[in-house]
Amino acid sequence: MRQWRGTKPTKMRHIRENRSPLLATGANQENHEEIGRRREDDIGEAPIVFSKACELFIEELTKRAWLMALQGKRRTMQKEDVASAVITTDIFDFLVNIVSDSAEESNSQLVVSGAE
Repeated sequence: MRQWRGTKPTKMRHIRENRSPLLATGANQENHEEIGRRREDDIGEAPIVFSKACELFIEELTKRAWLMALQGKRRTMQKEDVASAVITTDIFDFLVNIVSDSAEESNSQLVVSGAE
């Protein structure tokens, strides 16, 4: 065993030998419980924050789609209003591909049903 400055090896060994395993286990258990409580607190807040973010996102998209419906002199929102809101708003750029794909599908369905 190495001897560090100012310590005696016999003293350190004496402390280690007299330490009760039950006391060590109890201290470890308390630490684990504290970490678990902190983790539960952090996890408990995440769904609330995520829920609020989703609510605000849907509200903003709905308001912009409603404005598009009013510009078209309609009082009922349609799928095209949501697509127009996404395309004309920079903050919704991440949805442009999704909206344009669904708009193309609905246009192709209209052409097919009109040909019959």
